[in-house]
Amino acid sequence: VTPYEDVYDGNAHTITVNNLQEGDQVQYSYDDGKTWIDELREYTDVVNQKIQVKVTNPNYTEQEVILDSYVTITQKPVTVTADPKSKVFGTEDPELTATVEGTLNGDTVEYTISRAEGEAVNTYEITVKGEESQGNYTVSYKPGEFTINPADRDKAVTVTSYSGEYDGQNHT
Repeated sequence: VTPYEDVYDGNAHTITVNNLQEGDQVQYSYDDGKTWIDELREYTDVVNQKIQVKVTNPNYTEQEVILDSYVTITQKPVTVTADPKSKVFGTEDPELTATVEGTLNGDTVEYTISRAEGEAVNTYEITVKGEESQGNYTVSYKPGEFTINPADRDKAVTVTSYSGEYDGQNHT
């Protein structure tokens, strides 16, 4: 019996029973031999399933053989990376987004995204957070950068001086 062991790929997998002879009857147990059925189950999602295989054949001296095998599907690595963003000083923040790499078949992973506080011209960290284990995936998170760039002045700064005779008043 050949076990199956690999990373989640979205496809169905099972064990392989090898070297069957004419007249062999094959049954499977998924509960340590308590019950036996003719169906060989396939697995798509993350699992570690023991499968016992019983082969019987009245044409052979050893009429019954029981073998153990496994289907092991482990979590696929996924990375969520915060997309770099920027804005001009004094404007509204753009929507923060992230890129998800590694999911299959339209699957999604859940996460939150935020940036460090601050409104001065500077670079701030964008943080992506979520659970590491999400169904068929092991998720890692990578931060990004949020840059606030200087704004252009709409009008030039000018200074107007007071010109006149002293009158004891404040003038600006």
